[in-house]
Amino acid sequence: MATGYKKCKVCGKVYPYCRTQLPGTFRWQDVACCHEHALIYFEQIEQARNEGNSSDEASVEAPVVTEQEKPTTTKKSKRASGKTE
Repeated sequence: MATGYKKCKVCGKVYPYCRTQLPGTFRWQDVACCHEHALIYFEQIEQARNEGNSSDEASVEAPVVTEQEKPTTTKKSKRASGKTE
């Protein structure tokens, strides 16, 4: 028996909803009026999450250093070269 009504996140249809479930479980009825709409909704969520991840990865990449930006001369210390006075 339905204990309430929810609105489908895909089509907007109001559908009867039964809240009888175990704590910590997720059912497709929580977001959609039918199984087909639940699959569409989950695909939309997956795409949105993947779009968010690609922008995060781009901001973490190391900067590109060109030849002009690299130091042209480096001084080695006597210690590093193994020479002593």
